[in-house]
This record gives sequence, C-alpha cells and structure tokens, in this order.
Amino acid sequence: MHLQIKLFCRILMLLIPAAATAQFNVRDSSRQAFMVNVSAGFAQPAYQLKERFGKFTSLALSSGYKTKSGWMVGIQGAFQFNEKVLEKGAIAGILTKDGFLIGGDGTLYDMTYQMRSLQLDAFLFRLIPHTGHNPNSGLYAGAGFGYFDHRIRYEPEDRNAPLPQLDRDKRRGYDRLSGGWAVRPVLGYQYLGNKRLVNFFVQVEHIFARTASLRAYQFDQEGVYNVSRNDGAWLLRFGWVLPIYRKPATEYFAW
Repeated sequence: MHLQIKLFCRILMLLIPAAATAQFNVRDSSRQAFMVNVSAGFAQPAYQLKERFGKFTSLALSSGYKTKSGWMVGIQGAFQFNEKVLEKGAIAGILTKDGFLIGGDGTLYDMTYQMRSLQLDAFLFRLIPHTGHNPNSGLYAGAGFGYFDHRIRYEPEDRNAPLPQLDRDKRRGYDRLSGGWAVRPVLGYQYLGNKRLVNFFVQVEHIFARTASLRAYQFDQEGVYNVSRNDGAWLLRFGWVLPIYRKPATEYFAW
C-alpha cells in the first residue's frame, strides 16, 4: 500500500511544475484543452460490498479532452485498497481455532486481510455555464461507464512465512475475485486558474457495479463460487489537474 501512495505522490509532483510553466490568460473565454488528472478518493462501500469491506481509499489517474462548449470526455483508471476486511470466512477451514495458520515449519502465523480493487471507465461530463470564476471552471455533472472488480488479499504478517496451504497460487482459490460492468454518476466542481498555476477539482461519485465471481474454483466452496452481486460505493474525490490548452491555429500549444 505504501508503494502505491509513493507512486501517486511522485506523479503529482511531476504535474505541479508542468502546470506552472504556461502563463497565458484563460479568464475571458472557454478553451479546448487536453487534461490529465491525478486524484485521491475516500469511499464508503454500499450495497453488498459493505458486507465484505470497510471504508477504503481510491487513487486514480485520468486523461480527457474539454471542448469549447464545456463537454469533457475521457478515461479513468483507479486502484482501491484498504486493510479492513469484514468477510474472513473463506480461509476459516485452514486456520486454527485461534485464527492462526500453521506454517510448513510448525510455527503459528497471523494473517492480514486487505481489499484490492480496480475500476476502469470512459466518462462524459458537462460543465454548467456561469458557475465558475472563468468559462473553463465551474460545476459539472456526468457519468462514467466501465468495469469494476474487487478481491480479498491474504498476507501473513511475516512475508517470509512458509505457507504451502496458502501460497500465491492457492490464494486465488480463496480471494473471492468478483468483477463486472459499472456505472459512475458524478457531480463536482472544477477550478482552473486564470494563469494555470492552481488547477484542481473535487467531486462526489457513486459507483454501482453488477459483478459476479471471476474464479473457476474456490476451495472452501469445493467448486465455483457462482454468485451475482450488486456492489458499489460513495466516494469523495480530490484531484490536481494539468490542462494543456489548445490555442487558435495562429498560436502555439502552451505546455
């Protein structure tokens, strides 16, 4: 998890100086722009997902295009994670009564349970005119359509523990990997500075996903865990924006 946070921070540090290099004014007119966003979200699971996981964090990277008329179209990929798993029964059959796993060396090992999730979609948003300090800023609404999955990750507290009954291949037989199509309604506010030094957004999202098991076999079920699910979450997301404005044909691109 710390590796993902470090990577997120490094990407953000790359975007900040890039956004500050071009200083032309966008105060008076709406402009076409390519946009790259890096964001973090804090989520409350909904529907059946809240029975499996607690609150989680979402790190996302998106890119898109804003038209002069205020439409924004693009793609987003997000990685979700936490260390609060509520559904731990899948490996109960190979644990001791005290919840430990007996290693190949006879030692008792404690386990950690984590959420891992991916979300990929294409989105279409619309800026609402006259709601921002310039024509490129303001309230926006829209939705994303794509894919959402989640699984339980099992790790011994001692990463070097010899656990033949739960090696990396066998963990897939307990991880409850589920995925399917998803829709993501969004309401947010975008601030693009007149001199491009400060650019950010904040938005509320609601993910609804229709998922099913993606594993051919689950050991504790002695077969396919063939269950259709309604999964989802509410998210509050904050992000940094790098806008690359398209100027008229007589001018150059500003980077």
